[in-house]
Amino acid sequence: PFNLTWRDLFDVILVDARKPTFFTQSMPLYEVVSEDGLLRPAMRLKHGRIYSGGSAGMIEKLFNVPAESITYIGDHIFTDVNVAKACMRWKTVLIVRELEDEVTAMETGKAEYERLLLLMKRKDRYQNVLNHLRTELNRNNMGRASMVDKYGEKKIHETVSRLLVSIVDIDSHINPLLYTHGEHFNSNWGYISRSGLVDKSHLMRQIE
Repeated sequence: PFNLTWRDLFDVILVDARKPTFFTQSMPLYEVVSEDGLLRPAMRLKHGRIYSGGSAGMIEKLFNVPAESITYIGDHIFTDVNVAKACMRWKTVLIVRELEDEVTAMETGKAEYERLLLLMKRKDRYQNVLNHLRTELNRNNMGRASMVDKYGEKKIHETVSRLLVSIVDIDSHINPLLYTHGEHFNSNWGYISRSGLVDKSHLMRQIE
């Protein structure tokens, strides 16, 4: 309705909460009693009022609900969201505005991403074969039974050389693709949700 102000949308308003202390300690509570910010000491929260300070425990007492029934929405993972979850056992929602742009960037770079995955899988296969052949050569050097007995040492070395050339060639395609793929979101640090191509970033692990 047009006759409502933003204050009418909330049961209670708290400012100057001093997070993360708000979740871990009982801080002094003051009611804001005038438009110019006059404060009056208060003992507890009441519906429809504006307060400065206070604590998360006062929120639970005001609404008289268990911790698992409260959802906290914040935009800073370390100073409020993580602390609210760890100390109060509240459900939490983290707002990360940048992720909206990242989702769009991922869709733009989808073809490059699929190409990168294909190249990485191919490189992994080559490296696995390369490691296996090197192990067989070591076994042969120690006088143990190996593939060298069947295919010959020269052929094994030639295969190793071809694999090394192929891996270097794959890397020459992967490196520029990684750079241009990350540029779809940010030219300096790439995507904030990923570290490299498939690993989760520190931020994503913190969110989990």
